[in-house]
Amino acid sequence: ARLVGDWSRALARAHARAHAHVHVRVRVLAVPEQTMAPSRPGRLRDSRRVAAGLALGAAVVSNVVAYGCGDIGVRTSVRGCRRWGNTDISCGAVGKLGYWIFAVGFTSAALSFALVFLQAAAALEAHEVRGGQVRAFRSFGFLGCALMIPMAWISMEMARAMHLLFAVAAMACWAAALGIRAASGAPPRPGLARLLFAAMLALAGLWLGGLWRRRQAAWAEWCFFLGFLLSALLLPVEKVASK
Repeated sequence: ARLVGDWSRALARAHARAHAHVHVRVRVLAVPEQTMAPSRPGRLRDSRRVAAGLALGAAVVSNVVAYGCGDIGVRTSVRGCRRWGNTDISCGAVGKLGYWIFAVGFTSAALSFALVFLQAAAALEAHEVRGGQVRAFRSFGFLGCALMIPMAWISMEMARAMHLLFAVAAMACWAAALGIRAASGAPPRPGLARLLFAAMLALAGLWLGGLWRRRQAAWAEWCFFLGFLLSALLLPVEKVASK
């Protein structure tokens, strides 16, 4: 009986030591998993900045170059471009350096924005936005990017009506896409996205009203485009990168 008791106590101690050793190993292995930093969606997040930077850089540099070289100004013969508030790179400089900077830069920006809209559509699906809204968002975004390319290459000096047609159609498609995004309430900053969308609608009304009265309000067009760039920076692409 004493021998059996000694064996029982020895087995109990061995079992207790083995259990404690396994518990310690499980805790040690679990620590790195808990302290591991989440992956940063650098590439997908930066795609919005790259697209917006290309568009803004092309607009600023092309206008500065065209003005500096004397290729555009209030003395132009293009209707609607004879006031300082309306004169920009789209009024002339065809075949000059400013024209090529604007056309190539906006083409690159349009292709980059197409990628951004593709990523944002996938993110909206992850946020459980209805499939029909996601498809409409993606279609309007892609169509706006496609229309922006001929708008960049066709100057008002070449064909004023065609340039304005492509510009109005492209911005209308982008406004529709951003309206769907604002209505979805998806992060980041859905309240700011709705505010920017409302400001864009007001600027679009001023711009189209100027065209209707044959007083081209180019400043409202550029402010609308700046609002689009800010809204594009708020498109939800983080959910795609977290997968």
